[in-house]
Amino acid sequence: FPSFKVATAAIEKATKALKKESPPRERALIHALATLFEWPVTPTAASRKVVYAGTMESISLAPQFANDADLQALAADAVMSLSPWALYTPDKKPTAIAKRAVAILERGLQADPKHMYLCHLRIHADEMGPVEQFDWVSAENLRSTDALDAGHLLHMPTHLDIQVGDYSRAIESNQLAIAADLRQLKRSPERFSIYTGYVVHNMEFCAWAAMYAGRKQVAYEACDQLEGFLDEAKLSSHPILPNFFEAYTTTRLMVHVRFGEWDAILQTRFKPDKELYTAHTLFLHFARGIAYGATGEASKGREEQSKFATILASLTP
Repeated sequence: FPSFKVATAAIEKATKALKKESPPRERALIHALATLFEWPVTPTAASRKVVYAGTMESISLAPQFANDADLQALAADAVMSLSPWALYTPDKKPTAIAKRAVAILERGLQADPKHMYLCHLRIHADEMGPVEQFDWVSAENLRSTDALDAGHLLHMPTHLDIQVGDYSRAIESNQLAIAADLRQLKRSPERFSIYTGYVVHNMEFCAWAAMYAGRKQVAYEACDQLEGFLDEAKLSSHPILPNFFEAYTTTRLMVHVRFGEWDAILQTRFKPDKELYTAHTLFLHFARGIAYGATGEASKGREEQSKFATILASLTP
């Protein structure tokens, strides 16, 4: 955890710089961050985020910070991070952590309804819950941001669009997000290591929205963008990248299946490097099985099904 070392050093420096006249806000935030990071890292490091979230929540409740949207956003993020992507039960009931987070979000959005960080977090909180409670004001405020090169912000409302069947808006917003991402890539290619995941997510999301909408050409255009961005050279440039991103290379196969492009599937070649292209190999067997079944060659379809099952059984999560 090298970032813990960097963070701990920064916090120690900030703590030493505090004076009696230092603003209460900065004093509170430095105190909270000191509960989150440690160096050297110990086996109990993960439990520190619980303490940090509780500390930030307490700070957010202080009367003098009630209208501090930045601080409320940081507090909501800290609480939400205790249960990432698991804020609701399967029957859409909010967990205790969700209730804590939403209370902070609502307090922050009351202070500043157009706060980008708060709107972003609100969508993440809402997308797991019942659609009738989606905060569309926050979604539209993100969609109308003047940060036109912040691709992830432009994309975020589509997490709600897709769930209510507004596929056209999901396509449109993801196309804007992709264009913004590619502008950033052109300017700062060296900064696209971790952000790679956000770019391919927008491209795949656009393809799936187009699949749901029955817009074949748009879906294939998104596949072209994805494959041009995530080529074999990039995918194989670091050992960790295939684990995170290789599965995205199956998107075109899914489009073929969605639109019944059986000939295109059967003409698709397996990648020579099957170790690198594990998901593509697996899902090409899947797509071939569907194609053979749809064209009346059931025995060949079962052969592909068997190969799919064999590969699947050999994989370790």
